[in-house]
Amino acid sequence: MRIILHQEMAWFDNDENSSGNITSKLATEALYVRGAVGDQLGIIIQDLVSVLTGVIIALVTYWPMALVVMACFPLLASSMILLA
Repeated sequence: MRIILHQEMAWFDNDENSSGNITSKLATEALYVRGAVGDQLGIIIQDLVSVLTGVIIALVTYWPMALVVMACFPLLASSMILLA
């Protein structure tokens, strides 16, 4: 996209570089990028934020139990990875 923004004015006079063609190219390329990245990145970020928020709330409310759960967390996470 940065390349398109830095073109000279005469470049846009070509039929293949009209505003309609550029718009459709950008729309399809955005779909390709989303398909390459997928929704997995969003799910991973959401899960990490949820776990971090839960740990913070647990530490604030009853920290001894939170420490026990955090000590067991690597075992739970590794078993989830093995079963997935």
